[in-house]
Amino acid sequence: PMLVKNSCPLSGISDVYNGILVNGNAIGDVMFYGRGAGKLPTASAVVSDIIEIAMYLDHPHTTTVWDRLDEADILPADKLPSRWYLRFDKKPNHCLCMLDAEVLEDSEDCYAVVTGKVNLLEIGITVSEPFVAMRVL
Repeated sequence: PMLVKNSCPLSGISDVYNGILVNGNAIGDVMFYGRGAGKLPTASAVVSDIIEIAMYLDHPHTTTVWDRLDEADILPADKLPSRWYLRFDKKPNHCLCMLDAEVLEDSEDCYAVVTGKVNLLEIGITVSEPFVAMRVL
């Protein structure tokens, strides 16, 4: 899950729909959305796949081959600088000032912030430490 602004195209997705926003260097932002998993959408997709396989049983099978990427070509998601919504059950012992964080709540049983763009692992905060940690788009 991710928090998005109302102006983001993903904010209009609701109910059983899922969506992703992809940014390509040549095309810019592209959004894909559709019905998510569920009894009827899943059954429809499975039946569609079976029909397509049956239609092409007599045709030669070709496969798409992808070149293997070096590890350096892919950056793990937890190392991507992002804005974060962090909510702790109490104020954390370490300083969040380096996160350029906006404090949303500071009470006895809840401390919530939205950070600037940071890599939480680099500054020593693990995603399992906060009560809630969600990327903010």
